[in-house]
Amino acid sequence: MSTLIETIDYQKTLELVAAGLKSRGVIRLFFDLDDTIIPNREIFVFYEKKCLDLLASQLPEVPRQQLNEQFQQLNNKSHEVIGVSPKKWLRVLSSIAEIYPTISPAALTQSLAILNEIYSTPSTFLPGAQETLSTFHDAQAPISIVTHANASWTWRKYSWLDLDRYLPPEAMVIVDENGHKTDIEWAQGIKRFSVLPTEAIIAGDSPRTDINPALRAGVPPQNVFWIKRPEYWSVYKEDVPKEVTRLTSISELINVLITTS
Repeated sequence: MSTLIETIDYQKTLELVAAGLKSRGVIRLFFDLDDTIIPNREIFVFYEKKCLDLLASQLPEVPRQQLNEQFQQLNNKSHEVIGVSPKKWLRVLSSIAEIYPTISPAALTQSLAILNEIYSTPSTFLPGAQETLSTFHDAQAPISIVTHANASWTWRKYSWLDLDRYLPPEAMVIVDENGHKTDIEWAQGIKRFSVLPTEAIIAGDSPRTDINPALRAGVPPQNVFWIKRPEYWSVYKEDVPKEVTRLTSISELINVLITTS
């Protein structure tokens, strides 16, 4: 049970957060989901390694580093063609089979099943993310999530995490999985809620699909926050303007707003 002091301190925090948003002219927050609110890269890395372990067992004469690099090159190439659609794995494995025709059909089928486990692995929150969503919700600061992912997978995440505690289903913006999250998608996502880019805060981990597109969509640099994780996908790497604030966790956004209120 919270003590009276803790309750008073939390109420003060909410007031400072609201004041920080008001001082920036912000009326809605827009967050990326994968690797901003929830860990995603680790799940992909785990199942990709499991798949590659199986493929390597079929190819004892092939150096593992060579196989890893070919797999990632094909993965990146598929990403450029069909985005983040789960269908990309069939393209990747079909290309691997063309390079290495000795891989058995059964191993390829099993490899595809392994990769598809990515989309049935329940999501968890990154450290501090749940508390951050709760704080903004309690401060009556509207939140939207703009995510580039398979729609059915996204709704599973929404259910696994009980995100309805913090934002309603209509606050979810799902970008076409076969495309890419660009400034057009960010601008459309912001406009959907009758918000101007200058009235939004954006936070995400990807320079290519979150940070730089948000800037091009008209969000002021002081309202764009890069969640700079230790590792992120090579296909999303781009230079980020120095005016953009770097954070190591979405939870740090609360402190930024409190200290600038």
